[in-house]
Amino acid sequence: MGKNKLEFITEIASTHGGSVREFNKLIKKIKIIEGDYIKFQIFDNSELCHQSSKLYKSLKKIELPLIFWEKVIKKNKGKKNIILEPFDEKSYVFSKKFKNDVLIKISSSEHDNDWMLIDAIKNFKKIFINISGYHLKDILKLLNKFKNSKKKIILMYGFQSFPSNPEDLRLNIIKKIIKNGYKAGYADHSDTKNLANTYLSTAKAIDLGATFIEKHVTLNRSDKKPDYISSLNPTDHFQYVSFFKDDYKKFQTTRDQISKKELEYCNIMGKHAVSRRDLKPNENLKYEDIKFLRTGKKGLNRHEISFFIKKKSFFRKKIKKNLLIKANHLSN
Repeated sequence: MGKNKLEFITEIASTHGGSVREFNKLIKKIKIIEGDYIKFQIFDNSELCHQSSKLYKSLKKIELPLIFWEKVIKKNKGKKNIILEPFDEKSYVFSKKFKNDVLIKISSSEHDNDWMLIDAIKNFKKIFINISGYHLKDILKLLNKFKNSKKKIILMYGFQSFPSNPEDLRLNIIKKIIKNGYKAGYADHSDTKNLANTYLSTAKAIDLGATFIEKHVTLNRSDKKPDYISSLNPTDHFQYVSFFKDDYKKFQTTRDQISKKELEYCNIMGKHAVSRRDLKPNENLKYEDIKFLRTGKKGLNRHEISFFIKKKSFFRKKIKKNLLIKANHLSN
């Protein structure tokens, strides 16, 4: 991760289930989450899905009108950084009304819409682009097309497969994005029933260089609202964000030198030489006169004792039985 700061996007996708009441409850809960951004998905289903699409009916049920979104944006702007993700051109034009107050994400439904991409780069301060579903050659073409706008663009990788399994992900794409001079992000869609997978996939993305992490939130997973599979409950989401912002960096140390704590461990767990009997001044050091015990203090270990015996070292002064033997007790 280096010196780059991790930033978290809390996503309200479809977990409101089309309920304004549920949505408002979610917004209140999100206040406890230490995320940097909140993301809203906006769509007009008639502009998004054909009636033949298997998603048409389910999306129609959860569609919220633009007049609702206008109130939400006006009420919440300034409280958290807002990202809007329009899934059709009509919703994009609506989103552009708030270009001075929000950021934009180009969804996988529109990432080949050159008009929208170019217009977004012109009008918004920051643009997130979902590159999932693109072959590498297409991603490289996209990178080349917008190379003069690198500072504005964050390329996001991650797709919803209800849930997305680790073996289906191309997380190494993140390295290639960064190599080309762009910022990269990861949208996690793992099954949050298995938190280990969620944390591991996120950690892997961060290790590869992702500095933006996006994750769904739902009021209660057990209600099984849309997108619940890859969503975290608010408390779990808070812990997830807190862990990666505050604790995970401790696991990314590149330390080469042994730490003070590790030396303390060695002294406590390691065995050191202790006298088996009273030893007289000028008496030679011999193995049969010592034993090795955990002492909690630094003494001479087995290798160091072997060195002093080879040197035919002797005791400088009287050593009492059960005394920790140190180097300054011996002379050659």
